Amino acid sequence: MQVGCYALVFLANPGTVVPVVVSEERHRELSESFHYCKRCRVIREKGVYHCKECDVCIDGYDHHCPWVGKCIGKGNLRYFQGFMASTLVLLLFITFATPICSYLLH
Repeated sequence: MQVGCYALVFLANPGTVVPVVVSEERHRELSESFHYCKRCRVIREKGVYHCKECDVCIDGYDHHCPWVGKCIGKGNLRYFQGFMASTLVLLLFITFATPICSYLLH
């Protein structure tokens, strides 16, 4: 289950915002706007943030996860939460099952 959730997090699109091609004049106009990303050349709506590690704008950006190696955003947040929950269950199982099995085997 944990490997499956990890794969879904890794393979799912986190919500990368696709740049729109605009003229150089329009680019200069938009650059002065607060809600325009100069690096990605996208109009940033509410909830869209630029990730410095990936160098892309992500819709619903939560954070950049070093364990998965990509951004966590609107498109893969649910899978990431499943991955974290399955990791917690595995950790709890190992924590409690190891001493019990050790006790029963001796």
